[in-house]
Amino acid sequence: MDGAIPYPLHREVDVVLRDGATVRIRPARSEDRERVEDYLIGLSDESRYFRFGGASVDVSEIARRTTDVDYRDHLTLLAVADAGAGEVIGGAQYIREGDVPRAEVSVSVADALQGRGLGSILVAHLADAAGEAGISTFHAHVLPENHRMIEVFRRSGFPVHLRATPGTVDVEFPTALTEEALRVATEPLVASQIEYHPLVDQTKILATLRRHGLAIIAYCPIALGRVVGNPVLEAIGKAHGKTAAQVSLRYLVQIGCCSIPRTANPAHLKENLDVFGFALVPDLVCYLRIDVETLVLRVIETKAMNYWESGMDLRLGNDLYESFKKYQSLLIEEFDKMAEEFKFEVVDARKPPEEIQEELRAKIQTLLTTEGLAPALLSSASQTSSRS
Repeated sequence: MDGAIPYPLHREVDVVLRDGATVRIRPARSEDRERVEDYLIGLSDESRYFRFGGASVDVSEIARRTTDVDYRDHLTLLAVADAGAGEVIGGAQYIREGDVPRAEVSVSVADALQGRGLGSILVAHLADAAGEAGISTFHAHVLPENHRMIEVFRRSGFPVHLRATPGTVDVEFPTALTEEALRVATEPLVASQIEYHPLVDQTKILATLRRHGLAIIAYCPIALGRVVGNPVLEAIGKAHGKTAAQVSLRYLVQIGCCSIPRTANPAHLKENLDVFGFALVPDLVCYLRIDVETLVLRVIETKAMNYWESGMDLRLGNDLYESFKKYQSLLIEEFDKMAEEFKFEVVDARKPPEEIQEELRAKIQTLLTTEGLAPALLSSASQTSSRS
């Protein structure tokens, strides 16, 4: 159709669930219809009832509507096993209501994966996409007995408003967390407390909080003990003579978060404080290098140049375009020096995004295989797929 939006490749992302399993989240395509049908058929009667208000539904028609998206007024994000090549194990969609910045949102997760954080992750990524499309408010109609779905919305990190009506609970929340909180706050906000640890993806919320200069306080920093036994965290801890829990706490310290682990065990209290004598050093740093001329073209094609990215505050020139080229050239020069000194893996960022993603995944896979972590991660992922 005229003015159709191309497939939003930048919405494809691999996320980590609370149990350490990885799942690919990506926008739905029309060819996903059969996959979605299989997913709906695989849901339990209770899950279909909670999602659609009845256990008996026309899965073919629902799958058609779910995959008939325009990526702007109607978007569906699918959670797919096996790095995007496997079966659908969850999904979330929004449908804009007319010309207003408001949309109805719905979420479902395969029975075997419920309670692992996937629903809240889907909501967070869907909200980010909706905000990009000019949608400021989500709302949903949830059955009163569907406590788990209400909890999904609560745990997404957004200020959720609930209103009970006959036979349903109306849920409403903004698509941008901090902007809404800042708007309604009666006192200046200085910090935000969110669940954060290596097993949960809070990238979107962290970016928003940092953009507004809010301190980040992480609760459940060791995921209620679930970091213990995670193959990656255990391997990192072994290399430093530390526990997986200490690695999780140190990770939060290094990214600038204040964590509040809760324990009454004296030994654990001592371990929690003993995280300042070591540092987590990356095993792989990828430098996406691009020349200034190509960078200028990409910025012009996707967005306008802004004051800060152009280095105008450094007084490199009065012309936004020329200042941008000078400033970015200086940055590239410094990154080139660091890449040589610290042995960064240089990736040609002039290539198409999908080729860059594949190259990055290959480098990470090679690292994990070399370190002996790939089998454990693949085992975790395959167990997730089989259980779904």
